[in-house]
Amino acid sequence: MKVLIAWLKKAPVQLAALVLIAGWGIGAGPAQAACTVPNTLTNGSTADASQVMGNFNAVTNCINGGVANPLVMGFFLGNGSVGTNVGPILIAARAGTFSKCKVVIKTSDASTGMTFRINQNGTNIFSSTPSIAPGTASGTVLTFTTLTSSPLSVAADDLFTIDVTSGTAFWQVTIQLE
Repeated sequence: MKVLIAWLKKAPVQLAALVLIAGWGIGAGPAQAACTVPNTLTNGSTADASQVMGNFNAVTNCINGGVANPLVMGFFLGNGSVGTNVGPILIAARAGTFSKCKVVIKTSDASTGMTFRINQNGTNIFSSTPSIAPGTASGTVLTFTTLTSSPLSVAADDLFTIDVTSGTAFWQVTIQLE
């Protein structure tokens, strides 16, 4: 995407307008809302660069799902035993945002639930602790949206760690921030 943006900034305005017109359908399938752009460009006329970039930014926003800079980051826990910093330390590759946490269960403990917290630069990102019930079926997907802010802002090079606050070695989960 960065290469395309750099190329568009250097390309003649007419060529950039052609690329935008050809790319308007990207990401707009039957189940998605139509992408609208702020400027109408007319064939044969010279387009203003600010109009072209306004349309380009609108299309980029549609492709990103309407979120300014969405990120995805995930942890896999092969052992849900209680502990601090039990997974990898992950680094944000760029600035962006998270709006939810999704969890998919691989295995669970039939009698002990699991709770966890994810820390951004050492600070818990949740306003209430995510809790997974004992015996949750394999393949179950859970979504937690109780982030301290929505969306949660992330700076490039922020560090993310995960703590398990209750659980057992039977738990195996994938936890993804989106």
